[in-house]
Amino acid sequence: MSDSNKSKKTSMLRKVLDDAEPHFTRGGKLERFYVLYEMVDTLFYSPPNTTVGAPHIRDALDLKRVMGYVWMACYLHGVFQHRLSSKPRDGGHGR
Repeated sequence: MSDSNKSKKTSMLRKVLDDAEPHFTRGGKLERFYVLYEMVDTLFYSPPNTTVGAPHIRDALDLKRVMGYVWMACYLHGVFQHRLSSKPRDGGHGR
């Protein structure tokens, strides 16, 4: 995919999200789903109100995105551990 096509798709997605925003803000007909709208918007684009200074040592990654990765890693670790603990320890086949 060329860079020009990629930027067109990105700008089209940004336009769709910007056009849908009034429906999710206060007074809109989908106001109760604002949290879901914000989740999708910040998944693809950085929020406009990021920190400018350095009050904390922080990467360029958004904190919400990092916590999503932490949650995913914990979930996968739990699934893996559950799978290991459910295998028979004697090598049998459920006898």
